[in-house]
Amino acid sequence: PTFLALHHLSLLGLPVAETYFVGAFSGVPFANAAWSGCLNFSNRFDLETVIDPKAPGFAELKRAESDRYRDSTERRISFIPGSMRDSRVYQSKVPEKLTSLLPYIAEPIRKYVPVVKPGDEFTAWASQFSAAQLRKIMPGKSVLYFDLNEVIRTYLILVLKNSQHPLFRFLFEPTIRKTVLDEFSPETPLFTVEVHHKNKIRQETVVFKDDMLQSQNFQLEVSPEIIIKALESGTLCPGLFITFTTLCFINALICFGSFEQVEYLAEFRRKWLKLGFLEQEIVRAVNTSALTSGRCIEESGVAVNPLDLLLGFRWSFMENQTVGELMRPLLPRLGIEV
Repeated sequence: PTFLALHHLSLLGLPVAETYFVGAFSGVPFANAAWSGCLNFSNRFDLETVIDPKAPGFAELKRAESDRYRDSTERRISFIPGSMRDSRVYQSKVPEKLTSLLPYIAEPIRKYVPVVKPGDEFTAWASQFSAAQLRKIMPGKSVLYFDLNEVIRTYLILVLKNSQHPLFRFLFEPTIRKTVLDEFSPETPLFTVEVHHKNKIRQETVVFKDDMLQSQNFQLEVSPEIIIKALESGTLCPGLFITFTTLCFINALICFGSFEQVEYLAEFRRKWLKLGFLEQEIVRAVNTSALTSGRCIEESGVAVNPLDLLLGFRWSFMENQTVGELMRPLLPRLGIEV
C-alpha cells in the first residue's frame, strides 16, 4: 500500500515521455520490513484465492497465515525458504521453492510473472515482476525497476581504479578516511557481506577497524585490487552510506524517498559540507528533501495492495487528493495523532 501510493504520487508529476526509475535497495536480509520475496495482499482475499491448495507445502503456508493472523492484518505468501530468511537479497539466487509455487499462483497474478528457473538472479526476476505489475495498474507509463546496489557496485569497480576519485581517496588514504569517519562515525557501515555462522547464512555490516574492513565474522585487507575483486565477486555489497553519497553528493542525483531517507540525506549533506571534501557546489545544491510517501486505503480504512487490484478488486485513486491526505494513514506510525 505504501509503495503503491508513492508510485502513484511520483507518476502524477512525471512527463509522459519520460521513464520512471525505481531503485530497489537489495543490501538487506530477506526478513526485512518490506518482506522481500513475498506476495503481499490484503484480507479481502483468502489464501485459496491467491494460491491453489494443491500447491506443494500449502499446509505450511496455511499454518504460517494462521500464526500471522493473530498479530497482523497483513497477508503474504513467502517464496523464500526458512533457511534464507537472514540471507542477503543482493546477488541471491531464485530458490526452488519459488519456482515450485509459481504454477499454482492465481492466473490474474501469474500472467505477469516473468519466466524463471532455480538459480536465476532473484533481484532481476523480482524487478521485472514488480515493473509488470505497475505497468498493468498504471497503463501507459514507462517503468524501470533496477537493483540500486548492483548499479553502485559497477560504479565502484570503475572509479576505484582512479586514484583521484573521492571514493578512492576516502577508502585508501588513511588521513582522509579518519577525518571523514570521525565526522560521520567510526562505526559507519560501508558494505555488507554474507557469512556462514552456526550453520546459518546471514548478512553482516562491514566497517573500518584497525585499517581493515571487518564485520563480526569477516575481515578484508584494504587495497584497491582486493576491494575491486571483492566487489566483482559479489562478496562486498555497497552499504547505504556509500550508495547515497555516490548518488546524491558525487553525482547530484535527486533521490525521492520516504521519511527516514529525507532525514539521513539531510544529515549526510550537513556533514559533507562541513568536511569540504566533496565538490561543494554539488553537495550544497542537491535536493535532500524529495519526500514521497503515503498509503493507499479505501474509504473503510482497509489498505489496498497492488495484488488486490490484479486479483480484481475495483478501486481507483481519488481525484484531487492532496499529498497530506495520502500521508495521513502513515502518521500514527510516526507517533502523530490524527
